[in-house]
Amino acid sequence: MILSVRVNNFMFYSDEIELVMTPEISINRFEDNICHEGDFKALKSACLYGPNNSGKTCLVRAIKYIQSVLLNDVVGLKFYAFHNGVLNYNPGMLCNHFTGSNVLSLGVSFVYDNRAFSYDFKYDSTVINGVARGYVYECLNELERACDGLKVKNEIFKVDADNKKYSFCGDQDSQAVKDLKKVLAGKSGDNIFIYSVNPELYPMVNEYRNILRDFAESLEIIDSDNISSNKTICALKNNGPDKNKIVELIKQADLNIDDFYYKKPNSNDLLSNGVPGNVSMSGCDSELSDFTDGLGLISVHHGRKDYSIIIDSAGTSKTIALASYIVDALENGKTLVIDELDSGLHFKLTRSIVLLFNNIANNNAQLIFSTHDITLLDCKKIFRQDQIWFTGIDKDNNAVYFYSFADLGFTDKMIIEGCDLENMYRWGEIGVIPEPDLLSIILPDKKSEERDES
Repeated sequence: MILSVRVNNFMFYSDEIELVMTPEISINRFEDNICHEGDFKALKSACLYGPNNSGKTCLVRAIKYIQSVLLNDVVGLKFYAFHNGVLNYNPGMLCNHFTGSNVLSLGVSFVYDNRAFSYDFKYDSTVINGVARGYVYECLNELERACDGLKVKNEIFKVDADNKKYSFCGDQDSQAVKDLKKVLAGKSGDNIFIYSVNPELYPMVNEYRNILRDFAESLEIIDSDNISSNKTICALKNNGPDKNKIVELIKQADLNIDDFYYKKPNSNDLLSNGVPGNVSMSGCDSELSDFTDGLGLISVHHGRKDYSIIIDSAGTSKTIALASYIVDALENGKTLVIDELDSGLHFKLTRSIVLLFNNIANNNAQLIFSTHDITLLDCKKIFRQDQIWFTGIDKDNNAVYFYSFADLGFTDKMIIEGCDLENMYRWGEIGVIPEPDLLSIILPDKKSEERDES
């Protein structure tokens, strides 16, 4: 479970912001919205509101970047640049373009197997002798509970290349540190600590590598406007353990679907059922294309079977793709991060998905999502104040606002007695919203008319 995410000089964010997923002790409502793991607590869900291009997607990408770094998955980052005619991975593209700094900073705190950790790093894209400086700072700490939140229990390792300070489990002269210094002296810091030394020689490095990797693998990060159905197809076609729950979620989300299943298509069936004849079916028995595999999803509407890809709407198709991620997260204690959760979904379905994660039956799964659905701004039935976050733009200072509803000082009593959050947000009282003057597009330009008349 994520406890917090820290972002600085990354893409949209020029200053440090922090998404905090630990509950505010001053808020006493909705205890069911809190996960408990050992001595630690984490919110089961958080939603992020704000205008377009104000940092919501950027935060999702920051979490994806952290995941890819911890997995040593360079390709998964999908940010590239040309260098000497070759397409290369270039993290420097992710730095905020307005600060002039080449150093981005990211960090995450999380709970793993009843223990809490924080991991922070800095990447410097400054090129020296044709090579970027790379990861110039890293710090992994184990955390413990304190009366005012969390504090460092012990420092596991620290890499501070700028100040030439390295330590591993408090030892600045261990063989692991000496090996790390050799690695950093011989090339740029392209690998983080856990991938710079041989874990077979240092079992403790291997232990913390596994912790960081396992946490990263527990994150599912998706863009709901570009989500593949492959995960759902795989679960249905292979009779996965979550198959029945996935099907039930799909049926509950669509009033017209009586049943839903996967049947491996073949060329004769497809062509006889109206699939365009120019679709190549060669080799479909050995390796189905994504399109062909998608044709194996069958929807049953009022007793009639048909291909889901043909009969189901865009919103239902999105639900079908999303269903496997939701069930997997709930069943296996994952953190599901979704950009634009409400896009294409009925507002009651979006609300039901959020309530599913906030439910007392959910023990250790999380949902973090961005949205424009103001019907979810409900601290009477859905969220605690510390689960709602806002981002906005200060154009005069070229800065981004990032704060939770809890930061605004609304008490539980004020919420219960009738705060209308939906209207407060609509009128810009609790969050920054745009005021587009689109009517000016079709109205005559008075200044132009005045010039013509003169």
